[in-house]
Amino acid sequence: MSLQKDRLISYHNGRAKIRSMQVKRAATFLRTNAKRALLISLLILVPCFWHKRIEAGDLTSHTYNAWLAHLVKTGQAPSLYIEPRWNNIVVDVALEKIGALIGFVAAERIVVAVSVLIFFWGAFAFISAA
Repeated sequence: MSLQKDRLISYHNGRAKIRSMQVKRAATFLRTNAKRALLISLLILVPCFWHKRIEAGDLTSHTYNAWLAHLVKTGQAPSLYIEPRWNNIVVDVALEKIGALIGFVAAERIVVAVSVLIFFWGAFAFISAA
């Protein structure tokens, strides 16, 4: 068996092809257990929505940064400017974009819910792969 067949992604004629049995197994699992996976996901998210406020480490500072960035971009904070950053900004950017559309309180809940699902299903995949 060549190394090319063992790779997760291979390139042929400039196009990426997924060649992993694990990816195929995961897709099959989700197809056959879609209702169960959806139910588990909804149950995991219940605490994200039943609490009045979400207290999660430095979430409030990320929300504050996103709110300030929104004010700067809309011209409501003329004496501030945005310093370009390339690390630890995923939550800030997500909060800023979603918060500008639907408000920062709802954006917090959505970003936390997505983070919880990524963490849970990522841990599930990691344990299943072992």
